[in-house]
Amino acid sequence: MPTFLEALFMTGGGLVALLGLLLLIAVIFKWLGEIGQGKAVGVGIVAVIVIIAGAWNAGIPQMFGIGRTFAVTPSPQAITPPEQIGTPSPIKNLIEEAPSDVQTKSGECKFVQNTHALKTAIRNTENLSLLGYLAASLAAESGGETLATGTTTAGASLSYTDLNVAPCSLGSIYILGDNAVGTSSGRRAFDAFKTVSEYQILGAASDVIALQGYDIQGNTRSSGNLSGSSPDYFISGAGTTDGTAYYRNTTLGTGGSIKGQVGLDVNGTSTVFGNYGTTVKNPITGEFDKVEPATDGVIVSFDSVDGAIFSSEAFTLTQIDDVGLSVVTCPQTITANRNADKCWKMRTLKASDGEVLLKFQLTADSGNPTVTGDNPVLCFDDKHYFRGTDGKVKYDFFSSGGTNQGVAGICLNFVVN
Repeated sequence: MPTFLEALFMTGGGLVALLGLLLLIAVIFKWLGEIGQGKAVGVGIVAVIVIIAGAWNAGIPQMFGIGRTFAVTPSPQAITPPEQIGTPSPIKNLIEEAPSDVQTKSGECKFVQNTHALKTAIRNTENLSLLGYLAASLAAESGGETLATGTTTAGASLSYTDLNVAPCSLGSIYILGDNAVGTSSGRRAFDAFKTVSEYQILGAASDVIALQGYDIQGNTRSSGNLSGSSPDYFISGAGTTDGTAYYRNTTLGTGGSIKGQVGLDVNGTSTVFGNYGTTVKNPITGEFDKVEPATDGVIVSFDSVDGAIFSSEAFTLTQIDDVGLSVVTCPQTITANRNADKCWKMRTLKASDGEVLLKFQLTADSGNPTVTGDNPVLCFDDKHYFRGTDGKVKYDFFSSGGTNQGVAGICLNFVVN
């Protein structure tokens, strides 16, 4: 319990009581003096009243248990919660803050220039003997909007191409694959917060693939002859023109089947077939010197041609070499341009892979093939970033106009009549 003096000085009421006490002392000293007895008594009464009022207001008697029995307890409605004292009521639904534009890059935009140059080059990382740089069309994009375009410079030494964008913008730089032998497409995220931005996007030259058919024992069984006769050799596309190979004559009755293999090999050296992938940060070095491979860089499609002979399930395909093969729903462009009934995806193929092998089985599960029109077809096409007819960057195999993007595909016809 506090002492009287501690209680006295704990509140403002205590100060009032102190002043009253000093006044009473002054009255006592002047009791018989200058102000006269009558006046002193009157002043003393006033002083005592002041002391009592100040002490009561300060809560001093209550601290010592005085007055508790007759204190009035206010009703619950009259009690103001401490946390609401002095807190203004919020105004809602009148003025709201604009939503903040949350950046994925920390830091403030402090640039004063009107444009910021993304210095960009494409490094051919598939060329292990001589590191070089590739020429290809570029597009800096953000939210579907084109910020800048340009073309990189080919050569043995580094030379940057400037893509001028607004300072502190965010987006992706796309390597656009054209419909010819050239450079594979790819992607790299960018931000224009740095004073100088230099981007070496990892890429590779692009080329067509060659195809060879084998029986299940590994004997060559395909050529470029419609009859399916010898000689047997690899067939490939040429630039923008599809390659067509024929699996040697096979007689199938209703319910009959054949098993075999398909060999695929990328033409040229230091080249790839399909989108090269996304350049990502190396978790060890912290540098953007790794590529996240395009797992869907190649599409494989099966056209049964005659549904009365071969259903969509008449053909099965499995991998011998690990190329990430899996069944997928056929993309619309493949359905439209390859008349596909069934599709698989696989990763982008590289020249460094050498020949990769897939195993197939074809079954005449619906009828008896008798004419050339009953020959089913298996095709391989590459996927790329390209600019569509609406001006937007696309990621697909064919344009809306039916143009094969990247390089030409290759198709294997099964001569089964």
